[in-house]
Amino acid sequence: MPGPRSSVSSQGSQHSTMSGYSTVDSVWSENSVGSRLTVASAPDTHRTGFAAGNLPCEFVGYGGCEQTFALDDVNGWIEHIVTAHLQEKLPKVVICWFCDDYTFDYKKVGDRRVNFENRMLHIHDHIMHGGLTAHHMRPDHFLNTHLQKYGLVPEHACHFVRRYTEVPQPSWILPHDGVPPDWEDRSSHREYEVNGPLEEQRKHRKHRHKSGRK
Repeated sequence: MPGPRSSVSSQGSQHSTMSGYSTVDSVWSENSVGSRLTVASAPDTHRTGFAAGNLPCEFVGYGGCEQTFALDDVNGWIEHIVTAHLQEKLPKVVICWFCDDYTFDYKKVGDRRVNFENRMLHIHDHIMHGGLTAHHMRPDHFLNTHLQKYGLVPEHACHFVRRYTEVPQPSWILPHDGVPPDWEDRSSHREYEVNGPLEEQRKHRKHRHKSGRK
């Protein structure tokens, strides 16, 4: 766990802004959808928030903040996100920027702040030991829903993030009414896994009812 909570560190690069969110400048809009970048193939770090060796603000993905922190300024990094952007309104459930290994649910620890800090420490490990940067970030859809609910970012930014997908596409993002090419295959597979047994039970009961069997 991090040490005592501190105010935003003076080491943070002073590029923060609470207004003027632009989805055009979003880190997610710069990544081609479906071609997650690796450490070896990451583009030139032409923006402060994308540079290796620092902790980017989570809201760089919303095009609204390029403030960064030194790798050892974990407290300042977390405090900045919690106070400057979330306004102490912490979500119940969050996930990692980079992996799908864990879902951080506050019910497991009984405290939203502790849960959020655990998640940020997990993310810090990826950055510290895996060399990951803002270029590798994926949106947290749990957080995005929370941001929309409390009006913490503009509505259009939330909708933009919701349309993010990792399914390979011919263009950088799906059209408004588009679906991934393999959606039917994945949907039928998911339906089989989740609803298959129940559906079979329903059909069996229906057949028995028609045949008059008990």
